[in-house]
Amino acid sequence: MINVYSIMMIAIVLMAVLMRGTSPQNRKFIFLACVYMFIIMGLRDVRLIGNDSRTSYLYSFRGMEQRSLANMLRNYDLDSNSGFYIFMKLIHTWTGGDYQAFVAIISAFFLICLANLVYRYSPDPLQSFCYYWGLLLFLFMFSAQKQAMAMSILTLAFDAIVKRKPIRFLLLVALSIQFHYPSLVFLPSYWLYNLKPGKYLIFLYILIVILTYTFRDQILTFMMNAYREDNEIQEYSLAGETFLRTKAVIMLVIIVSSLILRRPRAEDKVYLILMKFVAVSVIFQTFCAFNNVFERLADYYFQFSVVFIPMVFDKNAETDSLLSRRLDLVVKTFAPYLFCGFGIWRMASAVVGDSTHFLPYRFYF
Repeated sequence: MINVYSIMMIAIVLMAVLMRGTSPQNRKFIFLACVYMFIIMGLRDVRLIGNDSRTSYLYSFRGMEQRSLANMLRNYDLDSNSGFYIFMKLIHTWTGGDYQAFVAIISAFFLICLANLVYRYSPDPLQSFCYYWGLLLFLFMFSAQKQAMAMSILTLAFDAIVKRKPIRFLLLVALSIQFHYPSLVFLPSYWLYNLKPGKYLIFLYILIVILTYTFRDQILTFMMNAYREDNEIQEYSLAGETFLRTKAVIMLVIIVSSLILRRPRAEDKVYLILMKFVAVSVIFQTFCAFNNVFERLADYYFQFSVVFIPMVFDKNAETDSLLSRRLDLVVKTFAPYLFCGFGIWRMASAVVGDSTHFLPYRFYF
């Protein structure tokens, strides 16, 4: 089905084909791709397009007219994501209560952080955008603004991990939890960086599984408190159990592919930390059988797959592949096309499958 989302993807793919080449061209491509996505995300008619961006967030924004900033600061409550609502109050004041402007500002910040992540770490920006669509991370802008803000801030925290800036990292995580306090789950990521593959890392993953299972009820309560104002969270799981199982399979395919095509080296620290992130996301995703809220925890780590997967298929990287040199080259040449095609198809299917919230598309003007 041809719609504005399909046109957006086709246009970005064509831009990538026409602009293949050096880093400056990649920078220009990333900028233009994000501008195009901003037009679709930030300039949509928020009264018609979106999930809870046109219900609970809209009602909260309208309610800012009766709320006092002084009272909000006085009654600050981290458990209630008060930082997000103070941010909402400030935007409400500055824009004269324009919810469309509020959504546009969040969309712009979301895409600026995505562009920064892709430019700094992805060997193939087009692949990254295809996976960004196919992993349905774009849906956060249509359905989960608090988490979208927190996830965006954590992409900046990833820079601090790579550059070994602990104070900057802690400040950015502290900022993210003001918008969505379950993002606190990202705090241990800084110390994952120095853990070498081996028995200690395996022990850590086993410990995470045991702790997650043991405290699953407390984690669920913790998460549901964060979503208590999102009146659609109970029913919202994109495509239900089928989606959650599909996502878990995708995570496992990514891990297996990375172990076959580009086994981690101790000196390849960025690749290694991203692999650890995907492994952590698999652990949280397995608990979606208990409650799909665990998927939201997984996404804090899984969002970095948009740069990790292109690294797995990077033909220019020195790797220890389990395949023969010829077969390795064939796989790395053609597999990205299959992955990207699957990503584009998956996004189109999600949009059509949930057409109530996405179609027919309308710009705000």
